[in-house]
Amino acid sequence: MNFLIRSLTSFLYVGLLLGSLYIDATLFSVVLFLMALIAQWELQRITNNKIILSYLFFPAGYMIAQFTPEYLPYLIGLGVLGSVVMLSFFSSSNKSSYSLKAVYFFSLFQICIPLVLLALLGESNPIYVLYFFGIIWLSDTGAYVIGSLFGKRKLAPTISPNKTIEGSLGGIL
Repeated sequence: MNFLIRSLTSFLYVGLLLGSLYIDATLFSVVLFLMALIAQWELQRITNNKIILSYLFFPAGYMIAQFTPEYLPYLIGLGVLGSVVMLSFFSSSNKSSYSLKAVYFFSLFQICIPLVLLALLGESNPIYVLYFFGIIWLSDTGAYVIGSLFGKRKLAPTISPNKTIEGSLGGIL
């Protein structure tokens, strides 16, 4: 049953993403904006930080990237910085040394900047977006199927209890 639900929601997301990309690059950007809004709403729910201005983060990043391309390397740097801060937070055993507000702030970069870059890629060369998602979906499918069939050893039980080493290897292959 879990595989069926995952498959149906995956087909829905694939149809939404690829359909919007096929129809129009602007529509694809709008879909990515909606994904950013949902991710930010969920992040606010998890961290109990209710900051309404954070919903303007994706449009602001998109406008900066669209109209001042000379700032694009700085946006990429901020996206990498946000990812590194989030990675260090989740890999740290002493989470109390981190401010939840700082984690929330840097997670905005981790969420929005990659989606802005994906929107720009969709405008300039949509086939690369298709390759990008195809690789991710094939890897996730391989990890899920191999992990479900052969998974015995847990990869990171405190973070994701159902992930296995075998499933990770299946995703790589």
